[in-house]
Amino acid sequence: MDTLLLKIHDMILATRQQWIGEITYSHNIKGDHTWKLYGYHSYAEYKNDLLKSLKQ
Repeated sequence: MDTLLLKIHDMILATRQQWIGEITYSHNIKGDHTWKLYGYHSYAEYKNDLLKSLKQ
């Protein structure tokens, strides 16, 4: 069961990373603390995923 939950968690994180650039720039949903609303633990983690998303 733990393995299944870990796989689901990893898939959610991968999906969030793929869509964060689309959400932030294409739909212009950005602000000072939106990274918290997206479920990130730090601004640096959000910025890293955003950069990866924009490169794709």
